[in-house]
Amino acid sequence: MHTTACTQPASRTARAMRRLVEIQEAAATLVIERGYDGFTMDELAERVGVSRRTLFNHVPDKASAVLGPFDENNPRPGALELFLEKQPHGRLVDDLVHAIDTVIASADDLDATSPGHRALVNRAIMSDAEVMQLVAHRFEVVAAMLRDAIAQREGWEPLDLRARVLATTMLSMLKLTLEDFAGGQDAPPIDFTTRFHEVLAAAVEVHEEH
Repeated sequence: MHTTACTQPASRTARAMRRLVEIQEAAATLVIERGYDGFTMDELAERVGVSRRTLFNHVPDKASAVLGPFDENNPRPGALELFLEKQPHGRLVDDLVHAIDTVIASADDLDATSPGHRALVNRAIMSDAEVMQLVAHRFEVVAAMLRDAIAQREGWEPLDLRARVLATTMLSMLKLTLEDFAGGQDAPPIDFTTRFHEVLAAAVEVHEEH
């Protein structure tokens, strides 16, 4: 009885995760085929093979269907816990990069459940300017969260210029990484985190050389 009680919630979670993968893959495919504004939630529900009600039980809107769930008031719960504790490195910038890596990784949680899932979502992002703007907006929300966390961690006043500069710099690097995914100077990288760290390394190199 105890085993059954423990496995049932896990089973429900696994089913919900599979359904989210199905929804996101269908939404990404529709973006590629028709553009972000080229389909309705009813058409997405039909493509997935579920009712409109079931669809909205899993995602609140089209942006969440394409890019995954996102709470603007708490974008990535738990992502800043270590950062606020001055962990894992004890150095502000290194810990901030680790926090950003955690945010990116949590956004990729669905990728591990379906081969090719990340590549499909990346294609959808690259294919539509509005989806690109949605991703950029999410980065802006995360940057604001990071700005506040930096000030809190360092004991600075809210909206301290140093916290704003650091958060804005990281936001610019995230947006540059996103531009590469959209077919900028290079072919889109397989892994967003890897490209982000390449952008960081380039910034450090320029700083050290000049």
